[in-house]
Amino acid sequence: MDSQRKEKITNILVNSVGIVIFLVIAAVITVVLWPYISEFLESPEKLQSFVADNGALAVPLYLALQVLQVVVALIPGEALEIGAGAAFGWFWGLILAEIGVALGTVIIFVVARKAGRRFVDAIVGGKKLKVFDKLNTHPRRDSVIFLVFLIPALPKDLLTYAAAFFDISMWKFILMTAIARIPSIITSTLAADFLIEGNYLAAVLIFVATGAMAIICFLLSEKIMAKIGVKKSEE
Repeated sequence: MDSQRKEKITNILVNSVGIVIFLVIAAVITVVLWPYISEFLESPEKLQSFVADNGALAVPLYLALQVLQVVVALIPGEALEIGAGAAFGWFWGLILAEIGVALGTVIIFVVARKAGRRFVDAIVGGKKLKVFDKLNTHPRRDSVIFLVFLIPALPKDLLTYAAAFFDISMWKFILMTAIARIPSIITSTLAADFLIEGNYLAAVLIFVATGAMAIICFLLSEKIMAKIGVKKSEE
């Protein structure tokens, strides 16, 4: 057996073991945190009570949930943002959501760049990431990245994994996407804050407006992606 073949088999084995470990860790974290996740999503009133009784635990718990959402995408991001607004108010909810997303992005970049593309393709799906392969050399790459994270219903999680292999600084990517996420996060935290304060009309108007925009963007997502230079893979 030649050295190249040995190296290939070794890489496959290492990546396979890595994938199993990654999935097991993600599953264990989800099972352990699920009681707290359901508490976050069940009721704003219960959430506020939990934060009041567990102040020292509430912030790291929320950050852990937000990181988990970014890395393995098992929890709806919007639900966590609404939970943050209900628990911590619109301003601190925004800050904590941004910190959690940044931490999750750091984990994705570090793990992806250490483990390699084959590992990430096996977890996420190579064909899904292939959509973004040409974006790294796009003349307006940074603008496209910003728009994907600014516009609702576009594949932000996939782009985060793909961007780990771009010729871009991790911190630059985090800064750009953090700014682009502000409108989406702030509408969720603000609506939740209004809901807690009893300003139901303002909360409903924000939820309806953002929901309508998300639906429209979802229906037009392929056209939007093509318009900004990211075309669907033909495979």
